[in-house]
Amino acid sequence: MENPDNGVLLNPVTDGILSPKRQAEIIEVAKSLKKFQPTQIALEVLKRLNKEYRSYLNGNFQLTANEIHQIGFRLAEEMKIERLHASDWNENLENIPDVASWAEKNGSQIFAEIVKRGEEWAGRVQEYLQSHPIREFLLWLNLPENWKTNHRMYMHLACVGSREEPVAPCGRPGTGIIGIRSSIKI
Repeated sequence: MENPDNGVLLNPVTDGILSPKRQAEIIEVAKSLKKFQPTQIALEVLKRLNKEYRSYLNGNFQLTANEIHQIGFRLAEEMKIERLHASDWNENLENIPDVASWAEKNGSQIFAEIVKRGEEWAGRVQEYLQSHPIREFLLWLNLPENWKTNHRMYMHLACVGSREEPVAPCGRPGTGIIGIRSSIKI
């Protein structure tokens, strides 16, 4: 729900998350999730995750628009969870090339198509979020056809490259590395 400069290829614009209306919607989402009575909460990996969470619990951290803070921290506090766990990973890997840099340097029709589809997807996400409450947006985002669209873009990244420069070309060993590497880290 935030637009961080964290190397993500595409980010929809999500203005207004800190507005009173959106904050009320997020609190309602956290209350709904509380009904599941979670005993642990897993969020995206951030080196500072638990440090920020402890600061938040002590009243020394102001929540940003990031869903980790907005939903994760609030729910963890409500459930009196002391430590958060990491479930995703968003850092560069040694020996795994930066696909965007390679595609820019070498030209890649596949990458251009991924970016085009990604921009269209980001536009749909942005439009849906701007016209619906947070709860409805999260339900929509997690519909099978929507998460499959998102995952498909990541898997297509594995097809960028060539035999001469195997960024992770389709049909060769390591094809799925880009798409699954973060899952392995989990």
